[in-house]
Amino acid sequence: MRTQSTCLTRYPKYLLLTVLLGGGGLVLFMIGLMVTIRAAEFHKTAQKTTAVITSLSRNSSGRGTNVYVDYEIDGMRYEKIPLGYYHSSMACGDIIEIEYAPQDPSKIQITGFAGMLLPLILFGLGGFDFLVGLGFLIYVIQKERRRMWLMRYGNVVRAKMIRIHENRWVKWNGTHPYFLECVWQASPTATPRYFRSEEVRICPPLGSEVTVYIDPRNDRSYYVDTFC
Repeated sequence: MRTQSTCLTRYPKYLLLTVLLGGGGLVLFMIGLMVTIRAAEFHKTAQKTTAVITSLSRNSSGRGTNVYVDYEIDGMRYEKIPLGYYHSSMACGDIIEIEYAPQDPSKIQITGFAGMLLPLILFGLGGFDFLVGLGFLIYVIQKERRRMWLMRYGNVVRAKMIRIHENRWVKWNGTHPYFLECVWQASPTATPRYFRSEEVRICPPLGSEVTVYIDPRNDRSYYVDTFC
């Protein structure tokens, strides 16, 4: 009797990594892209002035520092305006150059590359994570296409399962997956041929037979069907 097999049951960790890295990376990429575009648009019309750092305080999470500045635009004074950027060299009383929006001088950012640093980090990190997630998805698709080709065109043999190897490096839903090792002989005098399965979560009993599909063009390429 054949157990239904899906990509989710065959490649759970790769699909999970695709969702986490690909999906999360895409979200970060889009956020970084939008923030980068907004920062670039702000920079086009922004005016420059100097400001004085008046306060440094830890933020609510305790992992960062909020910087507040005072400055004056056209005779109007702006006090304790959050800068949105911090560097370890900053100290109260330092004079820094900032950019402000002429239509709303309370909207500011630090001048130069530092003002674009966070958007670019989000943009780059999101893009990298998305590409890694996409790579896992491509890997799963290639593996699935290879499996389907072997099951359609491969030479079919029945091999006997002789060993179970636990993969201690991976844990999935509280359990470790397994690799199955099986052996097949074309005849009593032929050299035994050994095969190793992909990761499985449920093991058939030792001594049971599994179907192996061997590539007729390259006998080193095969697929051990543990779902039959």
